[in-house]
Amino acid sequence: MLPGARTQGCGTRIVNWLAAEAARRGATELFLLTTTAAGFFEKRGFRPVDRNQAPVAIASTAQFTSLCPASAVLMRRAGFAALTYDAGCSVVC
Repeated sequence: MLPGARTQGCGTRIVNWLAAEAARRGATELFLLTTTAAGFFEKRGFRPVDRNQAPVAIASTAQFTSLCPASAVLMRRAGFAALTYDAGCSVVC
């Protein structure tokens, strides 16, 4: 996120839109890797997960195996299936 867009809710709107889209497509959980934003994502329902517990579909990605450092925190968010998103709200910040 660009520094000028921080604290304006842009990141939260993007996360909520992605979660709503994932739910619409049938996903029941989301995973991410982060080296700097664990606190941001925890406030939005993600919880740290031991990297050894990553599903094969996540553990086999290039991000997991080589692009993100081993120090990157794996995070998971579940229980968002009922989430809706206001399509009138722009996520472009």
